[in-house]
Amino acid sequence: MPIDVSRTGRTGYEVRSLLAEQDGILLEIATSSAIVAFFGPGKPLEVEQLEAALTRIAGTRDADRATAGAAMPPLPAPGPGVMTPREAYFAATEVVPADAAAGRISADALAAYPPGIPNIVPGETITAETVAFLQAVAASPIGYVRGALDSAVSAFRVIA
Repeated sequence: MPIDVSRTGRTGYEVRSLLAEQDGILLEIATSSAIVAFFGPGKPLEVEQLEAALTRIAGTRDADRATAGAAMPPLPAPGPGVMTPREAYFAATEVVPADAAAGRISADALAAYPPGIPNIVPGETITAETVAFLQAVAASPIGYVRGALDSAVSAFRVIA
């Protein structure tokens, strides 16, 4: 169950840590603005305990505190598709630095995790917003970009 915690003034990473440290509640995943609770078989649902802990955390928000990492760029719109994924897969490619990738056609599928849904597909034009988003995800504490050439998303494989 995903829970948006952005209005608490804390990142999902901070809320996840507070829940573990103060309440013994362990969560599946955290992002800059959300937490994910997993309710599975063999464990009683303690929704009331989670709700009470989240209410307490939201009530202890420091209004003057600027949360580092909470300003994750918004999810970017897809770039225009120029080629089919098949055409892009078989096309000649080159690697360019991230700051030169905007406006170029991606040769790879890149997916920010979490959640792991592709943000760029082969044949799609890379936008500056998508570059910024993927780099922000990669820089977050548990962020990972599947398909990236390196962990910082500092370069992109594009159609030559």
